[in-house]
Amino acid sequence: SGGAHLTMRKGTENVAKSDDIKIFPNYRGRRLGSLLLIYIERWAIENDIVKIYGDLEKVDRDHIHILKKFYKKHGFEIILFDKSTPGTTALGRIEKTIAKES
Repeated sequence: SGGAHLTMRKGTENVAKSDDIKIFPNYRGRRLGSLLLIYIERWAIENDIVKIYGDLEKVDRDHIHILKKFYKKHGFEIILFDKSTPGTTALGRIEKTIAKES
C-alpha cells in the first residue's frame, strides 16, 4: 500500500530487466519515479550490471508520450516497435548502458 512499486530481475551477461515500475496515482508528481531510477542505477553499478532495459507494454499506450519524456530525461534510449515486429506484444523498449563510477 505504498506509493510506488518496482520489480527488477538480474539476467545473464550482467544485464537486468525492469519488469515493472508503477507510481500510484495519489503519489505521482513527487519525483518517486526519478528516485526509483536513481536507485536502479546505483543497484546496477553495485551488482556489475552493464545494461538495464524494460518493455513498454500495450497498457502504456495512452501515456506513452509521458513515458518517452520521462525515460529520455534519465538517459534511456527509447525504441518503439512497429506493428510488424515479430515475437513481441510490447509497444517498445527502454534501455540504458550503465557507466561505471570512477
